[in-house]
Amino acid sequence: MCVVNVLFLKFVVLLQIDKARILSMEEMKMKKSVFLLVVTLCLAVAANAEVYNLGADWASGQPLGSGGANPNGQWSYGHSTELTQASFALNAAYEEWNTPANAGVWWTAPGPYWSLVWHSFGVTDANGDINPGDNVVQTGVNNAVTSVIRWTAPADGLIDIDVIIEQGYGSSTGVLLLNDTVLETFDALLNMNDTHTYSPDTKVPVAMGDTLDLVIIPPDLASHMLKVDETITFEVPEPATMSLLGLGALALLRKRR
Repeated sequence: MCVVNVLFLKFVVLLQIDKARILSMEEMKMKKSVFLLVVTLCLAVAANAEVYNLGADWASGQPLGSGGANPNGQWSYGHSTELTQASFALNAAYEEWNTPANAGVWWTAPGPYWSLVWHSFGVTDANGDINPGDNVVQTGVNNAVTSVIRWTAPADGLIDIDVIIEQGYGSSTGVLLLNDTVLETFDALLNMNDTHTYSPDTKVPVAMGDTLDLVIIPPDLASHMLKVDETITFEVPEPATMSLLGLGALALLRKRR
């Protein structure tokens, strides 16, 4: 949250004190200028926020008939054999289907693993409670391999993270990793009524190229299905705005002397 509200209250209090002291017009203008600089910075940062949504970016970046894209912008769909950043591998096999009853796209891991990530454009699955627009992670028949949805930071900045996992069928656990650091562990989801939400109040700093991996881990040799909704709000202050703020502050300090 921007600090404008707090600073505004402080500014009002100082303004009243200054009035009691009958400050000069020059000093009053200086305080107003500082306040306006802070407001400008906060508005610039907010305007520079970019939202990445797993489902919306899938639908716009690789719609039906496009041939697919992996990576798809900042998103990647893959698998891993360990809970490490380096063990991640892209799912290379792309498949889409578009029938009167069902329409969807998925990326599948190679070999016997059958670990996949897919998006429903028109699939309705009563067993897994899947509906059009849902994102689905399906673990394979080999419990040594996980299914992974990866988001990669486009630059240095801060991110707001919102993740919702809902069990379709089977039971699985999950981990949210920033590089190799565990941010959250998702307990076992056992049925369609189990939901896990991760939405911290604080923003997480990232550097360009950092990866945020949502890793779904199957507990046995069966196939398990989970619905996933993930939104990353990425913010980075504009360099020009930061420079202007610095120049403005220096000018005010010099003028005060």
